[in-house]
This record gives sequence, structure tokens and C-alpha cells, in this order.
Amino acid sequence: MKKNNYYLLIFVVYTILTSMIFTRGVFLLFLRQVHKFSFTDIALYQSLYFISVSIFEIPTGYIGDKFKKEIGLILGNFILALQCILMILVRNNIIFTLSLAVLEGVGQTFISGTSQAYFYDILESTGNRDKYMNFNSKLMATSSILTSASIFLGGVISDISWNLVYISTAVVYIMSIMCILILYYTFKGNNLKEHKKIKFKLNNLLNNISFKPVWIFVFFYIGVSLLDGLFGAYFNFNQVILKEFNVKNSIISLFFSIVYFTGAGGYILAEKLNNYIKTKNMYIILTLIVSILFILMSSSKNVGFILVISVLICFIPEMLYILSDKVIQNNINSDYRSTMLSISSLIRSLSSALIYMIFGIIFDDFGIRIGLTLTGILIFSVFLIMLILNKKTIKITDSKSRTN
Repeated sequence: MKKNNYYLLIFVVYTILTSMIFTRGVFLLFLRQVHKFSFTDIALYQSLYFISVSIFEIPTGYIGDKFKKEIGLILGNFILALQCILMILVRNNIIFTLSLAVLEGVGQTFISGTSQAYFYDILESTGNRDKYMNFNSKLMATSSILTSASIFLGGVISDISWNLVYISTAVVYIMSIMCILILYYTFKGNNLKEHKKIKFKLNNLLNNISFKPVWIFVFFYIGVSLLDGLFGAYFNFNQVILKEFNVKNSIISLFFSIVYFTGAGGYILAEKLNNYIKTKNMYIILTLIVSILFILMSSSKNVGFILVISVLICFIPEMLYILSDKVIQNNINSDYRSTMLSISSLIRSLSSALIYMIFGIIFDDFGIRIGLTLTGILIFSVFLIMLILNKKTIKITDSKSRTN
């Protein structure tokens, strides 16, 4: 096997492993049933998680750029494995368990931006950079299918033993570390420039953006990150939204498995359509469709129709995500790629945290339907802004990054 293919294969194995997180769909139930958390305690746990993500997102991404991306991935997976073990070792101690939310957030931030940046670096050094979206769409599709399966398996395993759920997940993280260690000692970057010391300064970040003018890229970068945060918040809120439409619990759990499974198709479909439709045009069209779907959902009383619309609302953002990821990756130089992707993840986390609070207030005071209508109007306003920018011939490049 050629070395180039060997590096890609190892990273694919790593991605497969990190998709098989059995705690993902049941960890709130674990807190409720095993740690005897109240709903307020669970809300506090989630809040601490998002706060830690927001605080540590940029520093951990910077560590990935300064000390090699493999180091960041190894630290992240180690911390998450440790968090799994501590969750089952220490019980009936609410303060300690809440502190593990912070530990989990820190672990995730080491991985969030660095993983995609590292994948791009591998493709770039092996001469496959132009195939990034093609490879990434297939990889994310595979990951989404495995995530769907792991959610189901996590529920099955939890009926046997909660300890087994967390031990199995810890083992997966340890195996992921082994994959990165293999790459650490074999992958030298080939054609990549030698690793150099970097300083975290705003000007350095802006100078490493190859798209010109930079302000257009920054506007796009912040905008898509905020929008992705909104979609992320809506995705999790589906549990209570669908319940308000009198959807049974069993159907809601099936809904989430379907959403993860169909999300795989979203990545592939976006990549295929992008061969015929420019990225900016796809963004405009898909944003308009999502805004209409939100308004249709708010006015419908048919449960089956509502479920179909909600699946579509969760499906389209997957297409938007992989399109924006391609644009961002293609226009950031390698030295600051982890840091820039971590900043994007930070913006998403802050956006999700804000939207959680807004959704909660609106849903409580005005009802689910009004909240969905306002969300549709907000996204429609984003569509209008993009349309105006497009009319002014502002465009985001799909081509190779230009060097400074």
C-alpha cells in the first residue's frame, strides 16, 4: 500500500472509532438514573459543558497549531477517556460530577477544530487537496451512519449495564489515541512546510486568510458559524418540540436515529450538487428552503407531516455545514488552521448557548409555534442578506487557496 493511502486509511479508522461513542444518546439518562440528577442539575451540567467549550476552544486549537495537531488530538481523546472512567467510579457526589462537564468540554475542544484541520493537512501533503470535499463528504456520511448505530447500541447496552456503556466508550477513545500515535510517528507532512513557531495575534490570523478582501471572508466565516449554532440548538430542542406536538417518546428516539442516518446522505448530496451549482447559490437556495420549512412546521397540525419537515430541517444544515467547511478550509493556510476552526467552533457554541436561552423564553412565554415562526423569519432574513450580497457580485471562492 502506498504511504499516502496508508495515512488516509489510518485517519479513516480514527474517524470511524470517534463516531462510535455509545454514551452520546444516553448520557442525560445516565445522569438522571444513576447519579440521581434533577432536571435543574442536568441543565447546570449542560451549561457548564458549553461554558468550558467557549472558554477553552481557542487555547486548545492554538495548542494544536503550535505543538502539532497530533498532540491536541491525543490530549483530547485521553481527557474524554478519563472523563468516562470517572463518571462510573465516582457517584453520589454532585459537585464532582458537575466538574466532569468541564473536563468533557475541555476534551472536546482539543478535538473539534483540530480533527478537520489535520485531515485537510493529510490530504494537502498527499496531493489530494482538490478532493477534500469529495473525501470529507464520504467520511462524514460514514461517521453519521455509525453515530446513528452507536446511539441505538448505547441504549441497548445501557439496559445491560451502565458501566459497560462508559467502559466501551473509554476503550474507543484509547483506540483512537493509538491511531493518532501511529500517524504521529509516521506522518511527517511530506510536502508540507516544516513546522514553525507561531504567535497568536489577530493580524497573524488575518494574514493567513488567502481570500481577498479578507473582510468578506470574515463576514462569511462568522455568519455561517452563527447559523450553524442556531441549527445545533434546534436539533437538540427537537426532543421538547416534538413532544409538544404529541409525538411519542419511542418515535422521538427513532427520529434521532433517522436524522443521523439521513445526515449521511446530506454530505454526499451536497458534494454532488456542488459539481453543478456554485457554493454561494447553493447557500442561498438551501437557506430559503429551511426558512420556509420552519414556517410550514409552525402552522401544521399533522404529526406525520411535522416529523418529515423536522427531518428535512435537520438534513439541510448538514449540507450547509460541509459546503462552508470546504470554503473555510480552502482559504486558511495550514499554520493557523486549527486555531481558525476552533474559533468557528467557539462561535457556534456561543450561538447555541444564546439560542438555547432564547428558545426557552419564547417557547415558555409564547409557545412552540410562535418560536418556530420567528426562527423561520430570522433565517429568511439571512437569505435576504445573502441575496443582496450576491447581487453586488460578492462571491466566496470554491477554487484553490491563493497564497499571500
